[in-house]
Amino acid sequence: MKSRGFQARLPSGQGTGARWTTVTAVRCLCGCVVSLIAILAMIVIVSVLFPRLPYLVRTPLGSVALQLSAYAVVFAVVLYFARTGRVTDFRANFGLSRPPTAGSLLATSLGLGLAIAAVYLASLDTVIYRKKLSVIFSEAAPVERIYLVALMVPIGPLIEELILRGFFYRAFRGSFGVTASIGSVLLIHTLAHWSTVSKMWSVLLATGILNIALCLMRERTGNLWHCIACHVAYNAMLSDLGRPVLARIFPNL
Repeated sequence: MKSRGFQARLPSGQGTGARWTTVTAVRCLCGCVVSLIAILAMIVIVSVLFPRLPYLVRTPLGSVALQLSAYAVVFAVVLYFARTGRVTDFRANFGLSRPPTAGSLLATSLGLGLAIAAVYLASLDTVIYRKKLSVIFSEAAPVERIYLVALMVPIGPLIEELILRGFFYRAFRGSFGVTASIGSVLLIHTLAHWSTVSKMWSVLLATGILNIALCLMRERTGNLWHCIACHVAYNAMLSDLGRPVLARIFPNL
Protein backbone atom coordinates (compact mmCIF):
# COMPACT_ATOMS: atom_id res chain seq x y z
CA MET A 1 0.00 0.00 0.00
CA LYS A 2 1.23 3.51 -0.77
CA SER A 3 2.69 5.33 2.21
CA ARG A 4 1.88 8.96 3.01
CA GLY A 5 5.17 9.40 4.87
CA PHE A 6 7.22 10.01 1.74
CA GLN A 7 4.87 12.70 0.44
CA ALA A 8 4.88 14.35 3.85
CA ARG A 9 8.65 14.74 3.71
CA LEU A 10 8.62 16.40 0.31
CA PRO A 11 9.24 20.15 0.07
CA SER A 12 6.24 22.41 -0.07
CA GLY A 13 4.56 22.15 -3.45
CA GLN A 14 6.38 18.98 -4.53
CA GLY A 15 3.33 16.82 -4.09
CA THR A 16 1.01 19.23 -5.89
CA GLY A 17 2.70 19.30 -9.31
CA ALA A 18 3.42 16.17 -11.28
CA ARG A 19 1.39 13.11 -10.24
CA TRP A 20 3.73 10.23 -10.93
CA THR A 21 2.65 6.62 -10.47
CA THR A 22 3.81 3.17 -11.52
CA VAL A 23 1.92 3.64 -14.79
CA THR A 24 4.01 6.75 -15.47
CA ALA A 25 7.18 4.83 -14.66
CA VAL A 26 6.30 1.88 -16.92
CA ARG A 27 5.42 4.15 -19.83
CA CYS A 28 8.67 6.02 -19.34
CA LEU A 29 10.62 2.75 -19.26
CA CYS A 30 9.05 1.68 -22.52
CA GLY A 31 9.95 5.04 -24.04
CA CYS A 32 13.55 4.68 -22.85
CA VAL A 33 13.88 1.17 -24.28
CA VAL A 34 12.43 2.17 -27.66
CA SER A 35 14.71 5.23 -27.82
CA LEU A 36 17.83 3.22 -26.99
CA ILE A 37 16.92 0.58 -29.57
CA ALA A 38 16.57 3.38 -32.13
CA ILE A 39 20.06 4.63 -31.23
CA LEU A 40 21.53 1.14 -31.61
CA ALA A 41 19.81 0.76 -34.98
CA MET A 42 21.29 4.08 -36.12
CA ILE A 43 24.76 2.99 -34.96
CA VAL A 44 24.45 -0.25 -36.93
CA ILE A 45 23.38 1.61 -40.06
CA VAL A 46 26.18 4.16 -39.73
CA SER A 47 28.68 1.34 -39.07
CA VAL A 48 27.84 -0.13 -42.47
CA LEU A 49 28.60 3.21 -44.12
CA PHE A 50 31.67 3.92 -41.95
CA PRO A 51 33.44 0.63 -41.08
CA ARG A 52 35.79 2.36 -38.61
CA LEU A 53 32.95 3.40 -36.32
CA PRO A 54 32.88 0.14 -34.28
CA TYR A 55 36.60 0.57 -33.56
CA LEU A 56 36.08 4.18 -32.47
CA VAL A 57 33.19 3.23 -30.21
CA ARG A 58 35.40 0.70 -28.42
CA THR A 59 38.02 3.33 -27.52
CA PRO A 60 37.74 5.05 -24.11
CA LEU A 61 36.68 8.33 -25.72
CA GLY A 62 34.18 6.54 -27.94
CA SER A 63 32.74 4.72 -24.94
CA VAL A 64 32.33 8.01 -23.11
CA ALA A 65 30.61 9.61 -26.10
CA LEU A 66 28.26 6.64 -26.47
CA GLN A 67 27.42 6.65 -22.76
CA LEU A 68 26.76 10.40 -22.79
CA SER A 69 24.44 9.94 -25.76
CA ALA A 70 22.53 7.23 -23.91
CA TYR A 71 22.27 9.40 -20.80
CA ALA A 72 21.00 12.34 -22.85
CA VAL A 73 18.34 10.29 -24.61
CA VAL A 74 17.08 8.57 -21.46
CA PHE A 75 17.02 11.82 -19.49
CA ALA A 76 15.09 13.52 -22.30
CA VAL A 77 12.50 10.73 -22.19
CA VAL A 78 12.25 11.04 -18.41
CA LEU A 79 11.72 14.79 -18.67
CA TYR A 80 8.97 14.22 -21.23
CA PHE A 81 7.04 11.88 -18.93
CA ALA A 82 7.81 13.93 -15.81
CA ARG A 83 5.83 16.86 -17.24
CA THR A 84 7.63 19.48 -15.17
CA GLY A 85 7.52 22.59 -17.33
CA ARG A 86 9.12 25.15 -15.03
CA VAL A 87 12.54 24.98 -13.38
CA THR A 88 10.98 25.40 -9.95
CA ASP A 89 8.62 22.49 -10.61
CA PHE A 90 11.53 20.36 -11.83
CA ARG A 91 13.57 21.07 -8.71
CA ALA A 92 10.63 20.43 -6.42
CA ASN A 93 9.48 17.18 -8.01
CA PHE A 94 13.00 15.75 -8.39
CA GLY A 95 14.00 16.53 -4.81
CA LEU A 96 16.41 19.38 -5.52
CA SER A 97 14.58 22.25 -3.82
CA ARG A 98 16.46 22.03 -0.56
CA PRO A 99 20.20 22.75 -0.80
CA PRO A 100 22.89 20.28 0.34
CA THR A 101 23.21 20.20 4.12
CA ALA A 102 25.39 18.54 6.73
CA GLY A 103 23.56 15.38 5.79
CA SER A 104 25.35 15.50 2.45
CA LEU A 105 28.67 15.19 4.28
CA LEU A 106 27.39 12.08 6.04
CA ALA A 107 26.17 10.76 2.70
CA THR A 108 29.62 11.39 1.21
CA SER A 109 31.25 9.44 4.03
CA LEU A 110 28.80 6.61 3.49
CA GLY A 111 29.62 6.54 -0.22
CA LEU A 112 33.35 6.32 0.48
CA GLY A 113 32.81 3.54 2.99
CA LEU A 114 30.60 1.55 0.62
CA ALA A 115 33.20 1.90 -2.14
CA ILE A 116 35.95 0.52 0.10
CA ALA A 117 33.64 -2.35 1.06
CA ALA A 118 32.96 -2.97 -2.66
CA VAL A 119 36.69 -3.23 -3.36
CA TYR A 120 37.10 -5.65 -0.47
CA LEU A 121 34.34 -7.85 -1.90
CA ALA A 122 35.98 -7.70 -5.32
CA SER A 123 39.36 -8.61 -3.81
CA LEU A 124 37.94 -11.99 -2.79
CA ASP A 125 38.39 -12.92 -6.45
CA THR A 126 41.96 -11.72 -6.99
CA VAL A 127 42.23 -12.31 -10.73
CA ILE A 128 39.02 -10.51 -11.68
CA TYR A 129 39.68 -7.89 -9.03
CA ARG A 130 43.02 -6.83 -10.48
CA LYS A 131 41.79 -6.83 -14.05
CA LYS A 132 38.45 -5.13 -13.47
CA LEU A 133 39.74 -2.27 -11.34
CA SER A 134 42.80 -1.39 -13.40
CA VAL A 135 42.41 -2.32 -17.04
CA ILE A 136 40.04 0.49 -18.06
CA PHE A 137 42.16 3.32 -16.73
CA SER A 138 45.55 1.72 -17.43
CA GLU A 139 44.74 1.31 -21.12
CA ALA A 140 43.51 4.90 -21.47
CA ALA A 141 45.75 7.81 -22.42
CA PRO A 142 46.06 10.68 -19.90
CA VAL A 143 43.54 12.84 -21.75
CA GLU A 144 41.15 9.90 -22.08
CA ARG A 145 41.40 9.29 -18.34
CA ILE A 146 40.06 12.79 -17.77
CA TYR A 147 37.02 11.99 -19.89
CA LEU A 148 36.49 8.69 -18.06
CA VAL A 149 36.74 10.31 -14.63
CA ALA A 150 34.40 13.14 -15.71
CA LEU A 151 31.82 10.58 -16.83
CA MET A 152 32.24 8.30 -13.83
CA VAL A 153 32.36 10.90 -11.07
CA PRO A 154 30.24 14.04 -11.62
CA ILE A 155 28.19 13.28 -14.75
CA GLY A 156 27.14 9.65 -14.28
CA PRO A 157 25.98 9.90 -10.64
CA LEU A 158 24.12 13.17 -11.28
CA ILE A 159 22.18 11.84 -14.27
CA GLU A 160 21.53 8.43 -12.71
CA GLU A 161 20.25 9.93 -9.46
CA LEU A 162 17.93 12.30 -11.33
CA ILE A 163 16.57 9.35 -13.29
CA LEU A 164 16.47 6.58 -10.67
CA ARG A 165 15.84 8.35 -7.36
CA GLY A 166 14.57 11.67 -8.68
CA PHE A 167 11.94 10.23 -11.01
CA PHE A 168 11.49 6.45 -10.89
CA TYR A 169 11.62 5.96 -7.13
CA ARG A 170 9.09 8.71 -6.52
CA ALA A 171 6.90 7.38 -9.36
CA PHE A 172 6.87 3.88 -7.85
CA ARG A 173 6.16 5.37 -4.42
CA GLY A 174 3.06 6.91 -5.96
CA SER A 175 1.65 3.38 -6.12
CA PHE A 176 3.77 1.07 -3.97
CA GLY A 177 5.31 0.90 -0.53
CA VAL A 178 8.98 1.33 0.29
CA THR A 179 10.09 -2.27 -0.28
CA ALA A 180 8.39 -2.69 -3.66
CA SER A 181 9.63 0.72 -4.82
CA ILE A 182 13.23 -0.04 -3.85
CA GLY A 183 12.98 -3.45 -5.53
CA SER A 184 11.66 -1.86 -8.73
CA VAL A 185 14.46 0.72 -8.88
CA LEU A 186 17.03 -1.98 -8.06
CA LEU A 187 15.72 -4.09 -10.94
CA ILE A 188 15.99 -1.17 -13.38
CA HIS A 189 19.56 -0.42 -12.27
CA THR A 190 20.59 -4.09 -12.50
CA LEU A 191 19.21 -4.49 -16.01
CA ALA A 192 20.80 -1.21 -17.14
CA HIS A 193 24.21 -2.36 -15.83
CA TRP A 194 23.80 -6.04 -16.62
CA SER A 195 26.98 -6.28 -18.70
CA THR A 196 28.94 -5.36 -15.57
CA VAL A 197 27.04 -6.83 -12.65
CA SER A 198 26.45 -10.20 -14.33
CA LYS A 199 30.19 -10.94 -14.48
CA MET A 200 31.04 -10.44 -10.80
CA TRP A 201 28.85 -11.43 -7.86
CA SER A 202 30.72 -8.86 -5.76
CA VAL A 203 29.70 -6.02 -8.09
CA LEU A 204 26.09 -7.19 -8.08
CA LEU A 205 26.08 -7.25 -4.28
CA ALA A 206 27.93 -3.96 -3.83
CA THR A 207 25.79 -2.01 -6.30
CA GLY A 208 22.68 -3.56 -4.78
CA ILE A 209 23.64 -2.35 -1.31
CA LEU A 210 24.47 1.10 -2.72
CA ASN A 211 21.10 1.40 -4.46
CA ILE A 212 19.18 0.31 -1.39
CA ALA A 213 21.04 2.88 0.71
CA LEU A 214 20.36 5.62 -1.86
CA CYS A 215 16.64 4.79 -2.03
CA LEU A 216 16.36 4.83 1.76
CA MET A 217 18.19 8.17 1.78
CA ARG A 218 15.67 9.56 -0.70
CA GLU A 219 12.84 8.07 1.32
CA ARG A 220 13.94 9.44 4.67
CA THR A 221 15.06 12.92 3.64
CA GLY A 222 13.33 13.73 0.34
CA ASN A 223 16.56 15.52 -0.60
CA LEU A 224 18.18 14.18 -3.76
CA TRP A 225 21.42 16.11 -3.08
CA HIS A 226 22.27 13.56 -0.38
CA CYS A 227 21.90 10.74 -2.90
CA ILE A 228 24.04 12.58 -5.45
CA ALA A 229 26.78 13.26 -2.86
CA CYS A 230 26.86 9.60 -1.80
CA HIS A 231 26.94 8.32 -5.39
CA VAL A 232 29.65 10.79 -6.45
CA ALA A 233 31.84 9.79 -3.49
CA TYR A 234 31.32 6.08 -4.25
CA ASN A 235 32.31 6.45 -7.90
CA ALA A 236 35.20 8.80 -7.11
CA MET A 237 36.75 6.23 -4.80
CA LEU A 238 36.48 3.57 -7.50
CA SER A 239 37.91 5.83 -10.22
CA ASP A 240 41.44 7.00 -10.86
CA LEU A 241 40.92 9.61 -8.13
CA GLY A 242 40.60 6.97 -5.44
CA ARG A 243 43.31 4.57 -6.56
CA PRO A 244 46.06 6.10 -4.34
CA VAL A 245 43.83 5.63 -1.29
CA LEU A 246 42.77 2.13 -2.29
CA ALA A 247 46.39 1.19 -2.97
CA ARG A 248 47.23 1.90 0.67
CA ILE A 249 44.29 -0.09 1.95
CA PHE A 250 44.70 -2.92 -0.56
CA PRO A 251 48.43 -3.23 -1.46
CA ASN A 252 47.73 -5.74 -4.24
CA LEU A 253 45.58 -3.27 -6.19
